[in-house]
Amino acid sequence: MPFMLSSRKRQKPDPITELTVSERQQDLICRDRARCGNPMARRAGGLAVVYDLAERSSRSANAAGEEWRNKVPSVEENLQLWNVDFDWSREDWAKGVWSSSSAMWYGFVYPRIWRFLPVPTMLEIAPGFGRWTEFLLDHCDSLIGIDIADKCIAACRRRFADRPGAIFEVNDGHSLPMVADSSVDFAFSFDSLVHVEADPLKEYLAELNRVLKPDGVAFLHHSNYGAYQHFTNALPILGAANRLPDAWRLRLEQIGILNNPGWRATSVSAARFTELCDQAGMRCVGQELVNWTGGVILQDSISVVTRPGSRWDRPNRVVKNWLYRLAARPIRRSDSVYNLSAQAEG
Repeated sequence: MPFMLSSRKRQKPDPITELTVSERQQDLICRDRARCGNPMARRAGGLAVVYDLAERSSRSANAAGEEWRNKVPSVEENLQLWNVDFDWSREDWAKGVWSSSSAMWYGFVYPRIWRFLPVPTMLEIAPGFGRWTEFLLDHCDSLIGIDIADKCIAACRRRFADRPGAIFEVNDGHSLPMVADSSVDFAFSFDSLVHVEADPLKEYLAELNRVLKPDGVAFLHHSNYGAYQHFTNALPILGAANRLPDAWRLRLEQIGILNNPGWRATSVSAARFTELCDQAGMRCVGQELVNWTGGVILQDSISVVTRPGSRWDRPNRVVKNWLYRLAARPIRRSDSVYNLSAQAEG
């Protein structure tokens, strides 16, 4: 049989680097490709149904989508949730994936920021009850924590009362008037700005441009859910999904299509964030997109931001990491052996 070249055109390489493993390895790790985060899961039947529903409903998607966008987290809703409604006694949510906050810090957060540390002055936006502040204080001379919830600020003041370099202040959810110009070496926010929409996020970036030192850098965890606008526009009109078999509905919920996982901001994506940086006079130099809740939806982005001309300035590089939860497994298992304090508490 003569050798024949395929007539199919070679696809252009994805300009975004993908942190993934071979399909065979993924099959060994998890037989369910959608839950494992294999990009090929886009062809799965459940996703095809969603695309079909969204396409057939396109005429009413704009009006319905506008109604939905009015329900996304506002500054006032964030204040109500974190200052009144949220149960801070269950703050250590990391136990479900990483076994503890310390395991997540040393296994995920610190490996991404150690190059920027230690620093004289650090800014933490939305510290909550100080989950990450506890670790950050070991890498700076002084830290100022800013939060919209006075309940959180009061808790941090009590918790870190013996740390003279730690200052905590209440803000309005979008500005930093208590931070001096060109005073911050490193700004940090993790698992907080994911709930912040584009407008207040843009104001925060403008403020960072003011408060960062010439070689200052920021590590910001924010939403990427806006990248799936074809889903978020269709969310209010997916009532037809109620007629699907239970197994199909469960799958769509697992991969984040029939709900907004973790109350993510729908007007923010990694691409939109880089535009906001440009508008604020900042430079986004790196972004890691992660499937925070598992599956194929990369609903979060962790972005590195600096001032133009700083020693960290470079063209932006974006990577897609579908292995976020899989990477936590060996750390969680080893933490169960060596975290003796957790063993004693359990």
